[in-house]
Amino acid sequence: MGKIYKIFLYGSIGIVIFLFYRFVLTHAINVPYLDDFKTINTIVRIQDNPQDWWSILSEDFNGHRFTEIRAILFLDYWLEGQVNLITLCFFGSLFMLGFWTIIARILKDNQVPLFYLLPFTLILFQPIYHRNLFWTLSCLQYLQSIFFTIAAYYLLSKKTLPAFIAAIILGAIHTNINGNAVYVYFLGGIILLFQKQYLRAAVYYVTAAVLAGLFYRGMPTVVGLAGYSLHDLIISNPLNLAGTLTGFIGSAIYQFSGGNRYIVITGVLLILIMSTIALGYGVVVLKRMIGSKVKLSENIENSLNKLDKVYENKSAIVLMACSLLMTAVGVTISRGVYFTGVMVVERYLIYSVVCIATGYLLLVLFTKENVRKTIGIIALPLSLIFCWHSYYTALPQVLNFQLAHEADIYDLKFHRTTNTKMFTFEPTTLGLFEKTLKRGIYKFPSSRFDTLENKLSKTVDVNTLLDSSLQFTIERDTIPAYGGVRVIHIRNTKLNVSENNCQNTYFMVLRNEDNNDIYLVYPFRNTLSMGGYFRTGNRFDKGFDALLHQDSIKRGFYRIGFLIFENGKTKLQYTDKIIEVDNTKLIEWMQQYGFYK
Repeated sequence: MGKIYKIFLYGSIGIVIFLFYRFVLTHAINVPYLDDFKTINTIVRIQDNPQDWWSILSEDFNGHRFTEIRAILFLDYWLEGQVNLITLCFFGSLFMLGFWTIIARILKDNQVPLFYLLPFTLILFQPIYHRNLFWTLSCLQYLQSIFFTIAAYYLLSKKTLPAFIAAIILGAIHTNINGNAVYVYFLGGIILLFQKQYLRAAVYYVTAAVLAGLFYRGMPTVVGLAGYSLHDLIISNPLNLAGTLTGFIGSAIYQFSGGNRYIVITGVLLILIMSTIALGYGVVVLKRMIGSKVKLSENIENSLNKLDKVYENKSAIVLMACSLLMTAVGVTISRGVYFTGVMVVERYLIYSVVCIATGYLLLVLFTKENVRKTIGIIALPLSLIFCWHSYYTALPQVLNFQLAHEADIYDLKFHRTTNTKMFTFEPTTLGLFEKTLKRGIYKFPSSRFDTLENKLSKTVDVNTLLDSSLQFTIERDTIPAYGGVRVIHIRNTKLNVSENNCQNTYFMVLRNEDNNDIYLVYPFRNTLSMGGYFRTGNRFDKGFDALLHQDSIKRGFYRIGFLIFENGKTKLQYTDKIIEVDNTKLIEWMQQYGFYK
């Protein structure tokens, strides 16, 4: 019976992890997104200025230094002959497996049965943090940072000299991955104080000071303050800080509720769990450092000795919790001014997931066996629901993200613009990207549009099936960013395609009425309700929402059409609707530098 039980558990854990990585490989796409462009351009810059290679690799990037990440791009370029973002996303996702492996070791060190690893696996290996999986820079930064944090703490807890040296090396590398690594590194010294290894602690903190100095050279600020008075913010808007803090920690729960109540409750509970256990650890550390110098009553001494034993072999996971709290506070300080209510930012969801997983581990490790069993029994179905619902919630978002980048392939090829972000390029970035393409450092992947250029280039006539039945609502707005960016919001409630084939979808076609320039925009399809999903098996409802950033398209009048892929057939269908694109400044600005002629 014991053998069958172990096979079942190992098999269940293996299936969860296998499905996760199958999902990553299925939906990753070799198209840059947001700051990926600047990261890819690093190779060209170093080729053109080899004498400045270190300063380019280690330069400030919005309060971070991506030296190690840029080096990984060079390695991929050397191995594959070009930068492949699918490879990089998959590689980055493997650091989550590394994090899981160290946690498994911590549970084993504490003689926790394998059963308790299954809920942890279900919480961790699911795609609700998909932006961290399919945005290359985010994947390489955040997932690596989480792994390097737990790995360094685990090595420090081992007490051996080789592990101590390895922890310092990992910490030094970590400061070239994420901006919070300096503070994460300083926290690690508490483990050495817990162990009473004061000489090593002194060496460790000297290296921490050196790394901090190297990291912050040339930085505009130390703590990432956004030019506002924290005192004023606390006095005028304390709820902004509370919403940002609890949102950062509990935001992964948003998938279960459209409101913010459960996010806040989750965030508060996790803060209480992590801070309470961290406080107990602090008491134990102080007791070990000065306990012999302070006389306490026998009852207090016995209680502290019992507490001391509780924390044996748990330093790494306790400091991991501390690092998460510290990161949450840092984000609250630097971002709280921008948010009203509860903050839910997709690129931070990975931290919320790790907070939930860490909170569960702390309950398992710091409770008695009978309580632990109850926690495990409750956690298993809850984690299973969490994992399944994450796939249910995330898959339509991932498909929308993936298909939007397919449209970007076309627009990048023919117009050097994308519609997935305002202001993808400024002159320097675009010039370097042109060099990147010419030198074959990055190559556009094949797409479903490669064989359709003749169809797309045909002029609109009676044979293009002009259709006046499709109804739209069109709203114009200005997003208060970059000095104001005009957008056109196009909505439809009727258009639909069959979902019996995973390739079935549609793209919006914008054809310039004067010169026949074609832009492709992926309209984000509406997600079907859970009841509708169970009735039909479909992920998407009828209709879509398309947000057109006018700065991504040249000024002019454009006819709206649709390129529809359904059941192996392709149909180009135009409507009688024509919209005016009146871009604000970007295209004209770029034309001054010789682009978009």
